[in-house]
Amino acid sequence: ALLQGLHTAVGSQDSALRRELYQVIAAEGLGRLFQELQTVDPVASTTIHPNDERRIVRALEVYRETGRPLSEHHAISKAQPPRYRALLLGLRFLDRQALHARIEQRVDEMIAAGLLAEVAALLKRQPPPCPTALQAIGYKEFAPYLRGEEPLETAVALLKQSTRQLAKRQMTWFTRMSQVQWLEGGNAHNFERATQIVHNFGFHNI
Repeated sequence: ALLQGLHTAVGSQDSALRRELYQVIAAEGLGRLFQELQTVDPVASTTIHPNDERRIVRALEVYRETGRPLSEHHAISKAQPPRYRALLLGLRFLDRQALHARIEQRVDEMIAAGLLAEVAALLKRQPPPCPTALQAIGYKEFAPYLRGEEPLETAVALLKQSTRQLAKRQMTWFTRMSQVQWLEGGNAHNFERATQIVHNFGFHNI
């Protein structure tokens, strides 16, 4: 999106249409909306999981607002030439266990820094936040605990699992981008290598 621009179907973050779609989910279930998505945008329906509430709602919102499927908007956006000459650096861990250990440490640090209080304040806010905000990683895992529905240990374990899954999805996404130049996580020489890559790219002339 940054390099090639956003597609034209940006829309509102809390529109009446979005609230209407969530009302359909509450009344008839998410499957009802996924069936509609399969009809109006079969291409998008093959890339969106039937349980991915946020993306299903977003795709239908775009279709109803613009009259064109989200997959078509994405295709138009991808066909545009890059807007900038950009250098992309990625950090990856070949040792998956090392990555998982860092994720777990980061989650523990976030909890120690007050994540639970932040989630509790969000749940008490009036008017309540939009449904998509409550589905963010770090919020959705702790909401059941704060309602007294599950123990803290379960919420923490779910958050760590969700974060690992997010990291995996991000790696899959960026690995498809051939222009990314990768640095290996934990390598003591990353700074020197990154500096050389930037130098070779030409930023020293700016």
